[in-house]
Amino acid sequence: MNEYGRINVEGDIPTEFQDKVKCKLSAPWPGVDLVLATHQHFIEMKNNLISRTVKLPEEFDCVEKINILPSETDWFYVLFATEKLILVNGPSFKIFKAFDNVESAEIKDFIDVGKPLLFLELSTGESVLTDGLQNYDLKQAWPPDEANQAVNNTIAKRLKLTSDHVKTEEQKLVSLKRFVDESYRCLAHKYNHNPTIQESSFQGVINPLNDCYEKSKNNVIQISEKHVDVWQDRIVCILSFQSRIALDNLQLQSVCEEPSTVTTKIMVAVFREDGQSLYPEATDHLEPEETGFAILIVPTSLVTLATSETVHINMSVKASQGCSTVDSIELSTQTLASKLDKPQNPSTKFLVDILAVFSMGVQEVVKISSDLGNLAEFEKVLEECGLEKSVNRFGYHCWKKEHMLFGSAIIYKRKSPQELSARLYALNYSTLGLVVKLLQKSKLPCDTKISLFKS
Repeated sequence: MNEYGRINVEGDIPTEFQDKVKCKLSAPWPGVDLVLATHQHFIEMKNNLISRTVKLPEEFDCVEKINILPSETDWFYVLFATEKLILVNGPSFKIFKAFDNVESAEIKDFIDVGKPLLFLELSTGESVLTDGLQNYDLKQAWPPDEANQAVNNTIAKRLKLTSDHVKTEEQKLVSLKRFVDESYRCLAHKYNHNPTIQESSFQGVINPLNDCYEKSKNNVIQISEKHVDVWQDRIVCILSFQSRIALDNLQLQSVCEEPSTVTTKIMVAVFREDGQSLYPEATDHLEPEETGFAILIVPTSLVTLATSETVHINMSVKASQGCSTVDSIELSTQTLASKLDKPQNPSTKFLVDILAVFSMGVQEVVKISSDLGNLAEFEKVLEECGLEKSVNRFGYHCWKKEHMLFGSAIIYKRKSPQELSARLYALNYSTLGLVVKLLQKSKLPCDTKISLFKS
């Protein structure tokens, strides 16, 4: 059986890696067993395991030689290629500098200072002498005048501070642009709501002479449970229901007995099975003996700004085949403080929470895959990110309000040891994007790809 992610550095490179590895160097630095370069990555190994990786530029696709360049405070890996050269910082393992149009390059003590330097001749006619951090003037007598050197150092430090400040401000602008883009997308999703149904348009539900109400007497739709939960600034009301016959054109009708004008959101959902996982899905159809969930979301301002102490909402589930009886939910300030009708069963409580996140937030289906490694420790990575295992077959979630991933969940299905499909849920796209970033920066294999699922 092939074991991906591990290489025996004491022998030859395994057959499955030979076509990918272009160059290697054994024991380049204390504590490092091996470094090697592929078409796309530069990889460092310790104790027979891949410890760190860095992605190489696309144009830098054929490393011919690897060497080491120590400096006064740092040290560097030097990657030689045809007419190109890259310096990779050893402690941080990030690309530090890149040179193009390189005709020749050599590492040795050129100015007799007791340390090796890197000398490059470029096709442009220029020459560079550097220890990685500092470039040396080839025309200057050595050692340099201390006064001039102090002035040059001061100017270099000020230039570096200015450059760092410009880069920081540029990153802030990029982050702000992403935040604005995500906010637009999130707002567009949130406010795809239905307006509150006024009492005058709801007479067909509460009037006993209405035909729909007569159908409900036949128990076409039976309400089994009702739940009320509070998530941030919204109240989530859920009715679970069943029917002995198939139902079409399902919808939830609601009316507030007290005069109010608020924006609400309604949805009918069921739980679908996908392999070894369960996930919520919006629907307008229900099969016999299947459990459906009618969801109503109202802002907490409906209660906090009400003129009366309590607010009553009448709810009914309607289908082409008939209606349910009208069920009334009472909301008050006590609801916001103690969450009335809080489920006692942890499994039921989790179902209410995942339906709340599903109906209020956003979701994306992604594919997570790796060619060089496997995803055997995916669950461990999720726990290290702050998620905890959900009940039954609902993957992992984070309901801790103090955690940065609050209101996020991931339900996944394995397709192979190297690939799985996952449904990501979050209250907004900022949190969903943060989940993806944490997975990308985790201990998953270095070539792990997270991409939107294409059916």
